[in-house]
Amino acid sequence: MSPYDILLTVVDVILGVIAISIYILLITKLIKKDPDFQIKFYGILVLNNSIEFLFIGVEYFLVRFPLMGYFNEWYLSVGKFPGCIYGLSVYLPCVIALGQLTQTINRFVVIKFPLSFNKIFNKWLIGSLLLLQIFFPITNMIWSWNETVIVHSSVDNETIIVEMDNSYTQNMMIEFGVFSMMLTCAACCFFGIWSFIIVLKMRKSNHNSLGQLKRELNLFMFVGLEIMAQILLIIAALVQLYSGLGGLNNIYIVALHLYPFFENFLCLTNGIMLLIACSTVRKHYLHFYFKFIYKWKKKNPGNKKTSVIISASHKVRVSPM
Repeated sequence: MSPYDILLTVVDVILGVIAISIYILLITKLIKKDPDFQIKFYGILVLNNSIEFLFIGVEYFLVRFPLMGYFNEWYLSVGKFPGCIYGLSVYLPCVIALGQLTQTINRFVVIKFPLSFNKIFNKWLIGSLLLLQIFFPITNMIWSWNETVIVHSSVDNETIIVEMDNSYTQNMMIEFGVFSMMLTCAACCFFGIWSFIIVLKMRKSNHNSLGQLKRELNLFMFVGLEIMAQILLIIAALVQLYSGLGGLNNIYIVALHLYPFFENFLCLTNGIMLLIACSTVRKHYLHFYFKFIYKWKKKNPGNKKTSVIISASHKVRVSPM
């Protein structure tokens, strides 16, 4: 394995383990109807995470395994695949971006209309946003349906490339996908900036609700990091697209190798970002996976100068001995 293969594999394993562990935690809390995990936000997040895992799986098949040299003989022996597989690689990032737009709108409504949130962000709005998320980028799947994906070697014969046989359709799909993500990202930025302005005004005018505001800001910061990931993936996609069209093979190969890391930033860093941004999730995560440590400390209070006391609500406080 090359240093690139080792680095990408290590990054994927670390981020993947954290992302899956957060995913399991969220599903468990939603099933138990934990009041700390609002279904109208975390339910959308779990759905988006499911799509992100599917996207990473598709990218492993189309890009990562060939880049890392895995199964090269098998790829070359098969030679062709259905075009819809490539269509998924363009369709799913658009679906993910629209899902993040739904999360941004959710945070905006919470901050702008806290008392009317349930009335505004109701099942009809959620259903409409879900339909938009699924069907707006469906054009890419239609274009790719009757196409063929082929396998060939790069110019230096060192890399296996899996792409569509019809380069015109492929470029058209990528351009549509990038345009869709740019449009979605612009909408996210619009609602995000508006929410930020409202937050600044609230902090100056209402000191009584700062506690609740801080909790909402944590999730808002998480959404902001997701928007940043969208922007970086768009830039990477544009560099890859136009370097390929312009015949800049060296830049294209570099962009091809960097693109998986930007995909990871979009799809596999949500768990880390959520742990960093949201203290409530961080507390539940530590208790969910490391509760045996807390139990051990509770049974052995004399071993430390402080004892850890776990209340019925699983809140942890440190009291001097």
